[in-house]
Amino acid sequence: MAVIRQYLLLLKLGLSTLPQRRAAALTILIATACVVGVLLSMLSATAGVIDAFRTATDPHIAVVLPNKDRFDSNNDLRRDVIGTILNAPGYAHGPDGKVLGDAELLFFTPPLHAIASGGYLRIRGMGARGAAIRPGFRITSGRMFQSGRQELIVGAGTQRAFGLNIGDNVRFREGTWPIVGVFAADGVNTNEVMGDVETLAAVMHMSGYGSVQARLETPAKLSEFRQWLVTNPALAVTAETQQSYFDRIVAGQSEYFTAMAYLTGAILAVGALFGLVNIFYGIVAARVREVATLRSIGYGAVPVAASVVFEALLLSLLGALLGTAAAWLLFGGREFMVDQNIYRLLITPRLVATGIGWALGLALAGSLLPAIRAARLQVSQALRAT
Repeated sequence: MAVIRQYLLLLKLGLSTLPQRRAAALTILIATACVVGVLLSMLSATAGVIDAFRTATDPHIAVVLPNKDRFDSNNDLRRDVIGTILNAPGYAHGPDGKVLGDAELLFFTPPLHAIASGGYLRIRGMGARGAAIRPGFRITSGRMFQSGRQELIVGAGTQRAFGLNIGDNVRFREGTWPIVGVFAADGVNTNEVMGDVETLAAVMHMSGYGSVQARLETPAKLSEFRQWLVTNPALAVTAETQQSYFDRIVAGQSEYFTAMAYLTGAILAVGALFGLVNIFYGIVAARVREVATLRSIGYGAVPVAASVVFEALLLSLLGALLGTAAAWLLFGGREFMVDQNIYRLLITPRLVATGIGWALGLALAGSLLPAIRAARLQVSQALRAT
């Protein structure tokens, strides 16, 4: 108990003298806030990408692609195999008894009015079953496009990013198509413009599809579904869960942001570390009379060193919270575009914990050597220094 009292009294004493060292304390707060704020601001892009795909994922959906394709934008799936794919076992059925499978295509086209990011519109051709397959799909204004007609619906995410509204047009090589409705859907599914798949294929002179989206009776049916497809010699296709397909996209997009965030954070942290070491050496030097007095009345070396470290941890924790608040206020919820997808910057609890961890690690590394110096300071040396 005596040792614990020493720790508490030393921490209280150190904090009581902070007003006399306000410049050093503010420097520590600002340096830590900058490191954490920049780190979280950049990592929020990764969190936004992951969240957009996670909320769009449905364990009942499987994606069928040609063997040679990793993504559904190549449109290499032959028309003559679609009927066979839709005969595979495991499909869920709609109220009319028909399988919930949809052959779709995907391509990109520039908007009539360019935006600052230079992004292209994601155009998806969807069949009659596409809406029933997608999680959370619903028309929020206007109406659904009609089969066989040259008209489109726009997702809410694309609407915000490109400023597209009902009555606006999207330009293709063969002319312009009007937007007749706005739809909402879960996660990344809202980042597309959709139209009738057969009409789009005819206008764009596409001979194949990009994928077949399949809603299964249960996730457990995937194994049977995939086995039936891959063992059929007429198909040359593969099937995977929607989550597996999305994970491949996320890996390509989030790894860049994560690597850049940690690289930038590390560079800032190294610079801040050298500054913190110098600051805490200065703090120890300024408190030398205090250290001498404490040591002369029986306080041990370890509590003295611990008081320096505890002060650093507390100041860095406050700096981390300040940096987190700044990142959330400046960037939280803002939208950005990558590979024609629109995401939101998200400051999640996990990111906050990461930022606090970085701040505490920085404080520990920056205060350790000065704390050791304070612990090794002899009473006679301290008294002479005063």
